[in-house]
Amino acid sequence: MTMGDLSDTLSQAPDGAADAFGSLVEHTAWISAQKEAFQTAINGAPLAESLGILVDTACSQSGGGLRAAFYLTNPGGTGLQHVIGMPEPYALAVVAGITIGPDSLACGLSAFTGQPVITIDVRTDPRWQPWLWLAEEHGFRAVWSFPAETAAGRVVGTFAVYFREPREATPRDHEFAAALTQTAAIIIAQHRHAADLIERRIAEVALRASEERFRAVAEQAEAGIVIVDAGHRMSFVNDRYCEILGRPRDDLIGRTVQELTHPDDWALNEPLYRRAMADGTSFTVEKRYLRPEGTGVWVRNVVSALRDGTGAIVGGLAVSLDVTERHQAEAALRESEERFRRFAEHTAEVLWLADLESGALDYLSPAFAQVWGMSPEDMPDLARWLASVHPEDRDAAAQAIERVGAGETLVLEYRIQRASDHAVRRIRDTFFPIPGLDGQIRSAGGIAQDVTVDTGLRAYVVAPGDDARRGLVGTLQAAGYEVQAFGSGQAFLKMAGSLIPGCVVLSLSDAGGLAVLSELKAARTHLPVVAIGASGGDVGFGVRVMKAGAVDYLDASWTSEAVLFAVRTALAELHAEADRVRGGDAARSRIAGLSAREREVLEGLLAGGTNKTIARTLGLSPRTVEIHRARVMETLGTRTLPEAVLIATAAGVRPADPDGH
Repeated sequence: MTMGDLSDTLSQAPDGAADAFGSLVEHTAWISAQKEAFQTAINGAPLAESLGILVDTACSQSGGGLRAAFYLTNPGGTGLQHVIGMPEPYALAVVAGITIGPDSLACGLSAFTGQPVITIDVRTDPRWQPWLWLAEEHGFRAVWSFPAETAAGRVVGTFAVYFREPREATPRDHEFAAALTQTAAIIIAQHRHAADLIERRIAEVALRASEERFRAVAEQAEAGIVIVDAGHRMSFVNDRYCEILGRPRDDLIGRTVQELTHPDDWALNEPLYRRAMADGTSFTVEKRYLRPEGTGVWVRNVVSALRDGTGAIVGGLAVSLDVTERHQAEAALRESEERFRRFAEHTAEVLWLADLESGALDYLSPAFAQVWGMSPEDMPDLARWLASVHPEDRDAAAQAIERVGAGETLVLEYRIQRASDHAVRRIRDTFFPIPGLDGQIRSAGGIAQDVTVDTGLRAYVVAPGDDARRGLVGTLQAAGYEVQAFGSGQAFLKMAGSLIPGCVVLSLSDAGGLAVLSELKAARTHLPVVAIGASGGDVGFGVRVMKAGAVDYLDASWTSEAVLFAVRTALAELHAEADRVRGGDAARSRIAGLSAREREVLEGLLAGGTNKTIARTLGLSPRTVEIHRARVMETLGTRTLPEAVLIATAAGVRPADPDGH
């Protein structure tokens, strides 16, 4: 509507009608007010100043009989914001209590419907009943509300007029209000557009500044930083990230994460990233990236979702730490632990670990069963270990535990009585403390070696008669033997279970001699017996003696040469057996130094395989088998294949199945 249209309409009002804005609006005054309001808005003045000019014009046309005000719709379109015209207490009450909707009143209802709402008398309008206190407090009875609507049909505010007395709006009042709200709508829309432009400009400047700060920080970061879009393609990488992957920035931008992730690790990475892109869940993953030369680099990625201004997820940000050295150290530790396990399984020495605070034996290597003659499960603690030590050596063993707990490393030799056959074994044990991370010694370890075979020449003389006993003892001692004498077979049998292996020279001067032989044979002691007795012409007596368990039989009229020869022969067999055991132990220790693949190659060689046939069976190249074969020879300390075969056989290694099973 133009000012000419408004002037014509107002001049055509019926005679006698009471127009709120006067009987005649001055055309030049309105044009001047409208121009002033527009110019004020163009100059960037606050919205209240521009709309205040329109409010003043409306009030001046009424002759001072009304109050007028402007309200804006809030950004969500749910409530009103006071701009100018009413006292602050009233404005606060409207903003806090009147919403835009079908059940509202005055300006709230006008903004919702886009139509004027004329309340002639608030006292008779049901919608105003909860708000009569506010009307009476501010002294008005009638309220007219008009929507300020843009050309696009969007309500951006309302114009309200308040009267002290009930009043009905005339057509001329509606026309004047329409012209005024049309002007106001233009000013409000332009103000909001300018404000939006300013806000966007500020946001753009802030975003660029933020991006520059992010880039500056990212380039100084010690961790790698990468930004990817929802399709996993990289849009930003810092220098450290390029360094970790060993690639230039141009080689990374635009590439997908999957292209650079090790194939074995993508199956774990992909579902985690997909979930993060769906619901914003952050995650941490360790995986391998591939460098240009094909090697892998381990990283620990902490990944978070990135959102745009609307909150929508548009990509992800990952902070990458190079953890390759840690993974290499862990792999080396696992390999070391595996080699220790293989060594412990095959070595003849007993490896042990003990908790000094609880007394528990935390570890006993498999050799324990062979040396102690019992299962490791039957030796749960140090108390049971002390009980297995020879009574004469027990105090020294207990003191060794106390000394190692005080931080001392020491070597102790002691005797044990083996559970399986009650044989006495001499043990050389190296005790060493194991400090904790805090430096306190709460654990100890040791390496126990069976050194029984190193005791030298040892003989036991069992003879009831003093003369016979002295004669045998003297003969043996003169030849360099360590001799222990017993006056009866029963006295010897009581001690036999705790004796170190040696040769027994048994005089059969009484009927109990054969019983002694039988009991020693049943006990399977490491005590070979040379029996001396008078056959009395019984040619079968010597046969019965040998069947009872003697390794040799001499007549009562013995000579020194005959006794010494028989004893040397018996001990030679005992030492030969010890050498065989020691050789097998040494062989097993060498075999324990082989890797699993090297052992497979050795088993193939034992089966008569060639490099080509072994390679075909194991799925390797002949060259790889040749390398493993050289390492086998080096580890076993041999130069020829027959030497390696002998060591493997002594260690109990069996040839590979020809069918590869």
